[in-house]
Amino acid sequence: MKKISFYILSLLCGFSVLSCDDKETPEEDKVMTEADQKSFIEDVAIDLAGKMPSKDFEEIRDFYYDLSGIYSDSSWYEVADSMITSYFKCTKFIEEKDGIDTIISGYWRYDDNWNMYWIEDTSVVDVHFSIYEMALTLSNFTGHFTQTDTGWAYVKADDLQLVFKDVKEDDCVLKIAKEGKEAKMSMGYNESHDSERNPKTGKEEWYIEHTDLYLCVPEKVTLSLSKNGQNVIEVTVKYNINNLTEEGYFDLGKSNTTGGIEFALNNGYKLSFENQATANDKLSLSSSLSNASGELVSFTISGDPSGVPSMVLNEEFSIREFSNEVQNDDANIRNAYMSLSVDGALKMIGKVEDLRAFLEINDSINRNERNEDKYKAFVEEINKHLDLGIYYGNGKTKQASVQAEAYLKDKDEWRKEEYWNTRMVLVFSDGTRTSFDDFFDKDDFTKAIEAFEALEEEYETFINGGEE
Repeated sequence: MKKISFYILSLLCGFSVLSCDDKETPEEDKVMTEADQKSFIEDVAIDLAGKMPSKDFEEIRDFYYDLSGIYSDSSWYEVADSMITSYFKCTKFIEEKDGIDTIISGYWRYDDNWNMYWIEDTSVVDVHFSIYEMALTLSNFTGHFTQTDTGWAYVKADDLQLVFKDVKEDDCVLKIAKEGKEAKMSMGYNESHDSERNPKTGKEEWYIEHTDLYLCVPEKVTLSLSKNGQNVIEVTVKYNINNLTEEGYFDLGKSNTTGGIEFALNNGYKLSFENQATANDKLSLSSSLSNASGELVSFTISGDPSGVPSMVLNEEFSIREFSNEVQNDDANIRNAYMSLSVDGALKMIGKVEDLRAFLEINDSINRNERNEDKYKAFVEEINKHLDLGIYYGNGKTKQASVQAEAYLKDKDEWRKEEYWNTRMVLVFSDGTRTSFDDFFDKDDFTKAIEAFEALEEEYETFINGGEE
């Protein structure tokens, strides 16, 4: 997938569905000329640039500089020490000794037939804390750390909070809270062996360090950073994982997930990601960026997967083996839908009914780069599987189709060989074909380019001018 996939993936990764209930207007369904479309797209770009002024982020920028001034406070190092000591002691994870490194002591012995066997000494059990286990422990989200004149005070609580002041002495709180049930997902285990000679017995004793790895995923996690009681940043993660295996593993062919992430700023900007995956049934991924003016960019991919093999995510999982399984089991995605919306005015919407067939044809294109007739034939074939077009506003009229086109990339005169490649072109209602490079020529989009260059300079001045 070297030739066409780069373009296809970038085009097919769409966001936001064009609703059939949207109100149509005659202008949006009028077939536009190529020149008119260039003018329309440039107006959309200029409008989008004007909806993201740097002044929207003045309060957040100032808050950032107020926070950056407290990094020199050495007492912050005490937070890490507190988490390793008193914080660990109060967490359920440590009390159950679940999901942490457990070192089991033992040694090898010979029987009467000189066969070695392992003797496990269960009286010696040690717990080893590592950075990984610290992260797992934090999934319990409990405990308040409050900055004082003498350091940090810790108290038990149902959530995790860091309470402190910025350089202006404003009250700040970094908070992480969870809600709902947890999915305790097994990620396998790590095991290593080592030995040392016991100075008392003179025997060589072997040690096994066994680590069971678990990831606890709550239904909802909220991370917020507030100033004087008002959230400046809030991140919400919602995830529901079902149909785990009996051992707690996530099975790619059987387990289901529903969830998403939303980043919200106090200036009205929101960035969200959502997914819904029902194993071998439905799959959808979507994202959107919006602010007080409305939706700026949105993106959606969906489809009907089938044939995904039963494989668990554990220490033995291999991407290569998974790829082989997928190919051997005829895994596929039908009705692959994609939609990209910019400023609610420019939309690229497409569908591939049989993604596996589409990719197999693409492989045939790549294998025949030196055979003009076969190469062109496969390019024409792939266009039959791709329904991708450009729409404007709420209109249902396809203003231009996106297709693949073969072209001569290089020619070896000495070997008498030709090398063919693929480019994406826009096909208009009158049959005119224009490559993306020719259509988006900088001379035809001068005003849009100037608008974004001015926006970039505005943000550079905004950031540099905000430093004290």
